Amino acid sequence: MPPLRLLPRPGRLPRRAWLAALLLLAPGRLAAAPEAEREARQRAETEALLRRAAAYMDQVGTERALAAFNDPQGAFVEGERYVFCNGIDGTVLAHGFNPALLGRNLASLRDARGQPFAAALIRLAVTQGEGWMRYEWLNPATRRNEVKDTFVMRLREDIVCGTGHYGG
Repeated sequence: MPPLRLLPRPGRLPRRAWLAALLLLAPGRLAAAPEAEREARQRAETEALLRRAAAYMDQVGTERALAAFNDPQGAFVEGERYVFCNGIDGTVLAHGFNPALLGRNLASLRDARGQPFAAALIRLAVTQGEGWMRYEWLNPATRRNEVKDTFVMRLREDIVCGTGHYGG
């Protein structure tokens, strides 16, 4: 008489076990896929806005571009996304959401958790040319502090610009 097997042979699982495993694991995987797609779409849209701003600056010059970036009703504000530009010393040169910040030096600015981030954004763009950073900031659409993913680029020798999206 063959020995009684309580477990399947190595390398094989019964169909019911596969089905049970699929049902247990699938909800997490199915939920993760749309979340990853949403994040990828947000990042692509954020990058596209800043690359469009960079091309505009190349086309019309720095002064005209900064003026356009400062227009809260303009082409460089898309919902919660807005272009901002700082000198490499931290002075605000453009801010599509809050033009009242123009001329202020925000290099020592901290996020909602008290973490310094403004100087880090500038350093990232200056040392790497472009990149992403995550921090907490006021979402103009919800008026709440939320996680923000920001894409920054060095557009001129002395100018760093960025834009971001919330909900990271």
